[in-house]
Amino acid sequence: EFFNVLVEDYPKAGIKCVRLDLQNFGYSVRESNDIKYVPPTEMILALMKELDPDGTGWILVGHSMGGSVALETAMQDASQLRAVILNAPMFMANFPKSIGKMLIKKPVLNAFDTMIKYIADYDILFKVMAFFMTFGPLYSLKMDANVMSGPFKMEHTGYGPCFMSYRASKPDTSNLAKQLADVPTQLVLGGLDMFVLPNVAANL
Repeated sequence: EFFNVLVEDYPKAGIKCVRLDLQNFGYSVRESNDIKYVPPTEMILALMKELDPDGTGWILVGHSMGGSVALETAMQDASQLRAVILNAPMFMANFPKSIGKMLIKKPVLNAFDTMIKYIADYDILFKVMAFFMTFGPLYSLKMDANVMSGPFKMEHTGYGPCFMSYRASKPDTSNLAKQLADVPTQLVLGGLDMFVLPNVAANL
């Protein structure tokens, strides 16, 4: 839903758009202990190659957690990229293994599942959650639960954030300038984001 404006405007300028839901995101399958995990960077690189066999090149755009994935993808292999746009990126953190393993235990997965589905039915609860994550009253009031209601009602939707946190790895940005030397990269802080607190945006 966040990319609606881009997907509507870019084709008018002659730019082909592909909007990708990764595992655990949007309307895609939620991970479980029964599903083999494939790193998102592998999926993106393979898809880009398949859809652009002539090597015209891609502009890779990532929002919030997708910004972290986009950056990791670019650092892993920038040969298929013409540019990278990071929109309010939330750089993932390395969770301690002990906490990560707790997150994917059945009781925790089910608790998250119940909580997210319950919140999706009540716009006011969604706004309260947004406020405690951003401390931005005007931003929170503008949040519309309907935007997320579809993905939030997917089967096992609560499993997504648990497995994402368990799998999360912080991008190593120590050689960022060298790795992306030939790829124009735009950082869009864009004010507030539900998962990017103001102090994090300032550090970026």
